[in-house]
Amino acid sequence: MAACLVTIHPAQARQPVRPLPYHSRCPTGYVASGSYCLPAKGGNPRGALVKVGRICPQGFMGWGNYCLGTPNNRREAMQKVGNICPQGWSGSQNYCTIATDNKRREAITRVGRGCPTGFKPWGDYCLGSPSQEREAMVKVGRLCPAGWPKFGTYCLRTAK
Repeated sequence: MAACLVTIHPAQARQPVRPLPYHSRCPTGYVASGSYCLPAKGGNPRGALVKVGRICPQGFMGWGNYCLGTPNNRREAMQKVGNICPQGWSGSQNYCTIATDNKRREAITRVGRGCPTGFKPWGDYCLGSPSQEREAMVKVGRLCPAGWPKFGTYCLRTAK
């Protein structure tokens, strides 16, 4: 299963709405485009992540191969790599979660030995600096979604 994108701008208050890896079909509010499910303009998409196994983390509900944030969710979640979560995140089964009020830096699954520009390695993750103004996601296939320039195995953009 592809790694999940896992960053959020500190001003946001829930799971970020951004492109997801495409798995069979896209969740409600998203449209298929190549290897991605893209947030539909005017489709009122909710923040989501790829489901690991059969259970979604607290604050999320299952929708096919995805976990969608519930309307009152105030947590961000990402797939856990190994037994450890990024600094400041808590482990919960197959996921790492953090209350978005406590989020101080962005985190993304590390691919290989490198991290995207502005991120530093921390175990199996890359952590952004507290003042990080870039969002990053793991690239799916050869291309990044429109508006997300490619940086090696990652896609980057300036946080909105």
